[in-house]
This record gives sequence, structure tokens and C-alpha cells, in this order.
Amino acid sequence: MTRSFCTLLILSVCTAANAGLTIQFTPSTNPVQPGNTTNISIIAQSIAADVSLYIAIDGPAGASLVNPMNAVNPIAGIFDRSAPPHIPEMDYQFLFMADLNKLRIPIPNMPNGTVVSGIQLLFQDIGTVEVYIFDKKWPRGAYYEYDRQTLMVIPEPMTLGLLALSGLMIRRRKG
Repeated sequence: MTRSFCTLLILSVCTAANAGLTIQFTPSTNPVQPGNTTNISIIAQSIAADVSLYIAIDGPAGASLVNPMNAVNPIAGIFDRSAPPHIPEMDYQFLFMADLNKLRIPIPNMPNGTVVSGIQLLFQDIGTVEVYIFDKKWPRGAYYEYDRQTLMVIPEPMTLGLLALSGLMIRRRKG
């Protein structure tokens, strides 16, 4: 009896450790080329619907809302909180907020699957683009980070080849 109770307890702790929110990119190619776009979705897996979710984006990319969807709380929607700095102690270029609170007791779980979508990234320059999702806990104001993804923006191989070839030709002319 005790052994089966311990096994059940360990399995439930492992399940709780894997619960949360993750970032998904469509298309999911990494690295990407400048000028390409990708869509960001947030996927839920066994988490209570009591968070105000922040999606922060930093790096050489533009971000915009294209048909935003908040599946948990459609009335609340998704808001652009980029300017003025909504959270001054964090470094980001774009900040979006999705209120996933469902004010019911007991707090219901979110549906598994896509809970937020409709954020589009346009990669503008070469570099690293970081996307992370977090929740600001009250009253202490601590941050809980759910997921962080990094995308590399590099030129396409043909462009690099042409650059190298033109560099060799210029060097040959000078020599």
C-alpha cells in the first residue's frame, strides 16, 4: 500500500513538472532568412487558467498582431504593450499581453492545445531573435518564465556565396 502510494506521488510530481506553456513557430525553420515571416502560437499543457501571459520579443525583427486569438478568454483578447515600456526592468522590443484569467472557483484548467495565436514576426536583419513567455506574479512582482526560444537570422547561402566571390574579385583587381 505504501509503495503504491509513493509511486503515485512520484508520477504526479513528474506530471506537474512537465505542465506549462510552450512557444511554437509556424513555419518551424531555424535558421531563417531576412525578409521571411513566421507566426507565433502558445501551446498549453495541463495548466490552470489564472495567468496574465506576456510574450516578449527581442532582436532584429518586427512584430505585429495578425488575426489575434485568445482561446481561453476571447473577450480579453491580445494587446500590444510595447510602448511605453510596460515592464521597465526587462529588455525587449515588442511586448504582447494575453489575459488568460478565468475568474471561477475552482480555477479551471486551460484546454490543451493552442491558447494564443496571431502574432507574426518579420525578420528584418541578421542576428538573433529571442521570444519568451512569462507571467508576472503578484503581489511580489516576481516573473515566472514558461518558455524561451531563439531563432537565428542568417542570409541565404547564395547571397553569402556571391559576397565571397565579389570579395575575391575585388582583391584580385587590387593585386
